[in-house]
Amino acid sequence: MAAPVVLSPSGVPVQKDLIVLQGVCVGCQLCELACSLTHEGIMNPYLSRIRVNQIREEGIIEPTICHHCNPAPCEQSCPTKALFWASNLPGVVMFDEGKCTRCYNCVHACPFGSIQIAPQGQILKCDLCGGNPACVTVCQDRPEFHPPHWPGGKVAALAFVEPAEATRIKRLLNLRNPQK
Repeated sequence: MAAPVVLSPSGVPVQKDLIVLQGVCVGCQLCELACSLTHEGIMNPYLSRIRVNQIREEGIIEPTICHHCNPAPCEQSCPTKALFWASNLPGVVMFDEGKCTRCYNCVHACPFGSIQIAPQGQILKCDLCGGNPACVTVCQDRPEFHPPHWPGGKVAALAFVEPAEATRIKRLLNLRNPQK
């Protein structure tokens, strides 16, 4: 799957991935609130494009994110082309509400369950906030979380990083939890 391409502050294209660092999320749901505020103008987790799933009995807390798959099952399943590849953000699957008939084919096609349905029935699909995901900017550092061999720096449940950095971070986390 190709990483989305965003522009650096100097205007240079850079590939980046939105990733979830397993075992780091505490379930504060700030990411959901930031997402709904950014896209809808109100803080309502039911209007978020990211969802924090919690199975308290098993101690599982993990955000569900859009992976912007390539090929994208959601985009391929849409009969009206309401889901499409962004021209200004290569590698990002966008959503055009005006073309949506609410058939929900995309919801069923997504292998990660990351396309949400709002209370009024509209589709909620991550667009990476145009290359600066609000969910990542509010995801808090976990100062108590220090995996073995961790070099330091920000340790939060969400990261928007270059693919090589995503791989490095995931390998370091596997040193902490090799059974995952």
